[in-house]
Amino acid sequence: MSEENKNVKPAKKSRIKKFFKWLLILIITLIVLIAGGVYYALNYLDWQGIVRNLVHEKGSEVVGTSVDIGKINLSLKDGKGGISDISVENPSGYSQDYIIKLGGVHVSVDVNSVKKLAEESLKKTGPKVKTVVINEIRVDKPEVTYELMNLNKNNADDILANINKNKASSAK
Repeated sequence: MSEENKNVKPAKKSRIKKFFKWLLILIITLIVLIAGGVYYALNYLDWQGIVRNLVHEKGSEVVGTSVDIGKINLSLKDGKGGISDISVENPSGYSQDYIIKLGGVHVSVDVNSVKKLAEESLKKTGPKVKTVVINEIRVDKPEVTYELMNLNKNNADDILANINKNKASSAK
């Protein structure tokens, strides 16, 4: 035994042991709570509803009309994702309800290119590879309505004006 250990009283050793025992229990408890929280969030929270509401709120704010989406499918493992039932309402004053309606948009990417970009991004020098390979972009059932109010006014220009106005105000 070293000289220092001989000088430590048994009661003090016991308190140190208890402290580390409780610290270990606290750490294990925190890990279990965090793991349980992540499990709950992934399995029971309506993340699609959260994303749908966010797209509606922020998209509508930028475009100046109602933006809505339906179901979201995402498979990170396969590099595939899609959104169904996308719609953007016409500005008020036009006869048609929507400027854009899509049955869905589906995207497929090369997972290895995403992994490579992520790995490169973690390096101190920054990513050398800045490419994600997109295998497919598919738009289902597109409906675009271009509507003239008069010779100088149309729905597409009104939407673009809203976007530019709202983009400028959100940058402030």
